[in-house]
Amino acid sequence: MINLLRYNIVLLSFILSFSALAQNLQDPTRPKITTETRGAPVNSESNQEQLVLQSVFIKGSGYLGVISGELVKVGDEVQGYKVKKITPNSVTLEQGQTNKKLRLYQHEIKK
Repeated sequence: MINLLRYNIVLLSFILSFSALAQNLQDPTRPKITTETRGAPVNSESNQEQLVLQSVFIKGSGYLGVISGELVKVGDEVQGYKVKKITPNSVTLEQGQTNKKLRLYQHEIKK
């Protein structure tokens, strides 16, 4: 009986130590969010270049996008731009009369 109790205590200590280690792990698929993106002024030229479409998700009958670490849907605003359209490969943004199209794949793949 004492050996069984010792075994359970050792097993419990292993489980607790692994659970503490697992809390420190980061999700490798999570988009990077930098402090420069959050703190930069809305109309600066460097801030506009930081808008990057990182991924697109299917949600029901529509799409969601991740732009510079921010989850957006049609109608949301990101860094002063309004999200007008989301397709499987791109997001169209609007700011006043200016439209900007972010593509999921920035480089054209040649055959």
